[in-house]
Amino acid sequence: MFDCIILDFVLPDANGLDLINRVNLLKQQQTTMILHSARDFTQDELIQLKRLNHKIITKTPDSHVHLLEEILVLMHINKKYISESKLKMIDNIRVTTDALDSKKVLVVDDDVRNLFALTAVLNGRTLK
Repeated sequence: MFDCIILDFVLPDANGLDLINRVNLLKQQQTTMILHSARDFTQDELIQLKRLNHKIITKTPDSHVHLLEEILVLMHINKKYISESKLKMIDNIRVTTDALDSKKVLVVDDDVRNLFALTAVLNGRTLK
């Protein structure tokens, strides 16, 4: 049996949701399924996938790093067994610059509670 299954939702000759449902019936309950796909899911598909408790990782240029990190966490793999280069990839993805660095943000809302909450969150980001 498998501990983790990684599937792409876009298949040339099959419906991704049908395949996932078939695999879900055959796999062990503790087997984790990760969907690694560039496809935008419909609302109905997302509801169905969340009901099945599958992890979704969207394919991007850096998604292989997210996929590796997710596998390490899900499989409870000790990082001391991972090569230094792969650990650096994972650490580099976490150390990204904030998109709001050196930007001014105007917060407008008709509810003072929302203004307070958003201002607190944005101010908290600059204190890091």
